[in-house]
Amino acid sequence: MTKHILLCALGMLTTQSAQAKLELPSIFTDHMVLQRDMKVPVWGWADANATVTVNFGDKKVSATADMAGAWKVELPKLFADKTSKVLKVSTSNGDQFSVNDVLVGEVWLASGQSNMEWAMKQVRKSDQELAAKQASPTFRFFHVPRKLSYTLQDNVNAKWSLSSDASAKNFSAVAWFFGKKLHDELDVPVGVISSAWGGSRIEPWINEQGFKSVKELSELYKSRQQTIAGTAEYAMAQGNYLKAIEQWKTKAQAAVEAKDVVPAVPQQPGLMKLSNGTTGLYQGMIHGITPYALKGFIWYQGESNNGEGMLYMSKKKALINGWREVFNRPDAPFYYVQLAPFNYGNRGNLPEISFAQQQCLKIPNTGMAVINDIGNIRDIHPGNKSEVGRRLALWALVKDYGKTDLVYSGPLFKDYKVSEGKITISFDHSKGLKSRDGKDLNHFEVADMSGEWSPAIAIVKGDVIELTSDKVKNPTQARFAWNQIALPNLSNAAGLPAGCFHTHWPIDRDLGTNLAKNKSYVSSDENKFGWNGGLTDGIWGEKDKTCYATGSSKSFPKHVTIDLESIKSINAVKIGVPKIGSTKNVEVYVSSDGKTYAKVSSHSFSFAKAQQKLLKFQGAKARYVKIVSTENYKKTAGFDRNFVFFSEVEVYGN
Repeated sequence: MTKHILLCALGMLTTQSAQAKLELPSIFTDHMVLQRDMKVPVWGWADANATVTVNFGDKKVSATADMAGAWKVELPKLFADKTSKVLKVSTSNGDQFSVNDVLVGEVWLASGQSNMEWAMKQVRKSDQELAAKQASPTFRFFHVPRKLSYTLQDNVNAKWSLSSDASAKNFSAVAWFFGKKLHDELDVPVGVISSAWGGSRIEPWINEQGFKSVKELSELYKSRQQTIAGTAEYAMAQGNYLKAIEQWKTKAQAAVEAKDVVPAVPQQPGLMKLSNGTTGLYQGMIHGITPYALKGFIWYQGESNNGEGMLYMSKKKALINGWREVFNRPDAPFYYVQLAPFNYGNRGNLPEISFAQQQCLKIPNTGMAVINDIGNIRDIHPGNKSEVGRRLALWALVKDYGKTDLVYSGPLFKDYKVSEGKITISFDHSKGLKSRDGKDLNHFEVADMSGEWSPAIAIVKGDVIELTSDKVKNPTQARFAWNQIALPNLSNAAGLPAGCFHTHWPIDRDLGTNLAKNKSYVSSDENKFGWNGGLTDGIWGEKDKTCYATGSSKSFPKHVTIDLESIKSINAVKIGVPKIGSTKNVEVYVSSDGKTYAKVSSHSFSFAKAQQKLLKFQGAKARYVKIVSTENYKKTAGFDRNFVFFSEVEVYGN
């Protein structure tokens, strides 16, 4: 009997071994494009310890599968080739696998939210017609379907497609036009991988290595680790929870037997929600194609992170760092689209995140396509996707493919100079500054130290712009297109538009560092409706979480006190109020010990008008800054008049 069972078991093992299949991830399917001029990883699964051999043209490499059956080889550098070849994979166990119609050329990954996901069938008719006429057998694409996952997925459910009118209809329009521009200019095969999800924030696309790599995100990284399934921190937290449950069971049983009160069940540690706003996109839609050899990345996202200002730059850096690491491309180019004008209402602060996107150019090997001339303030999805793809391709053609005769960017703010009665603005990419529509240059503003902005007259002087204003005799700062629905007309000779800028954001060049940024504070009348945050977050917000409000107690005065954490020399406080609410009179007090306060300034704000007021005073040594509201307007603007609203408070000194 025992011998019979043993023989059956051995027979089953033999059958399973004979039926074992050599497998490659779906990124290796017919019509694929391999990246030229670099080593090309090929990987998959086979029987444990099997020898796996990969043949491609005259290249032949082998590797041994590990105990789990995983294997990987690297093909030597390949040269661009329009001739169709077969990628052959075989094992020492006799398994074989072939990928047909393989070309060698350029491969790019396109990702982001809806403006990148937007398919050809959703864009303007002229773009659809253009794509229908330009199908090519050497232009191919790979579309990763939407999938959320807590755990790293080793594969995606997709396959390579040949370029055709039918296949283009459901593929990213921006990615299609970007890839086709490269294909036509370089005259080599091009493959584009699209992996995008409408409405997604940037965070779920970032792998945890990326979060860890950016110092400014260290706290965010730690908090995520504790709530993301699969991390060591999450496992430890859940393990401790299970131990607590065992201890609780013992105590609960004892309480029941003693007819006593059963203690409360320990609370389970939180699990981050799986969504396109939190986590799961990298795991489900990017990891399964790593470490496929590719040239670089294009990215169109940010609408869902609007309102984060410079924090978005830190997250973008994390995204880039993490992707470059997992694709083994530490210097891979990363080109992205600056957000177009759109009426977000009171949601977010478009100019700040747009300028933060420009600051991302400080990250090596990055580029930004400005599209404020082809946006639609009534549609968050501008229809002209062919031009977006072209402008992204211009960066790649110049920076990566040596097409130095092309102009690849519109004017981008470089520096400014203040002289008596005027401000002179200099730009990168400024050759041939002009008005795109022949009208006066628009959307330039200047202000003095008070922070009161007025429209400016902008005149082209060679490669610079001179700004003056009859209302501001001695301007000290300037800004351009600093409005979510601004449609500016400044461009260079190539017709490429200028990006928005602010000479004194995110750092005030006259006042210095904002000592209050992200510092804690205490309110005498705490808001219970979600508006108790946002006072020192660096965002001049108009809504909950970015705009601060006290509670609605009828008792005045009421105050909020900011803790600078150590004694500083301060000489100015900037206070902002939104257009909502009835905020009127405020007074500023400072203290070094939190007990004795001295009044240093005061101001009365206009009713129902978004304003900023810089209050300068003789230098004071202080750790605590108290903003006291002594009286509100009797009228209301959207909310009970007893709420005191501040869009932001900044404290300057050293």
